[in-house]
Amino acid sequence: MDKKYWRSLGELHSTPEFEEVLHREFPVAASEYPEGVSRRRWMQIMGASVALAGATGCHWEDEKISPSVSRPEGLIPGVPQKFATFMELGGQAESLLVTCYDGRPIKVEGNPDSP
Repeated sequence: MDKKYWRSLGELHSTPEFEEVLHREFPVAASEYPEGVSRRRWMQIMGASVALAGATGCHWEDEKISPSVSRPEGLIPGVPQKFATFMELGGQAESLLVTCYDGRPIKVEGNPDSP
């Protein structure tokens, strides 16, 4: 026994008018996989090409870096230094404590002794 399932009453009754509408809406071989690039693959390729095109515009200008001529007083390589400084935040000055290691800031925190 082979059961035939139907999707609408028109398909159940299988009238000639319904068959004509069915063939107009779904032509023969419409369910076959089309040759060429699918819509999903085309979107993947276009997304990748737009991302790569945007990345080509991002480059850094070459800068020449020169070493310090003389070492600052009190600088001992490998020993961290602490500085008290400030930054502007919302129109007000906020005091900070900065810990530097070989001239590079490694920790920035608020100054608890600031009024």
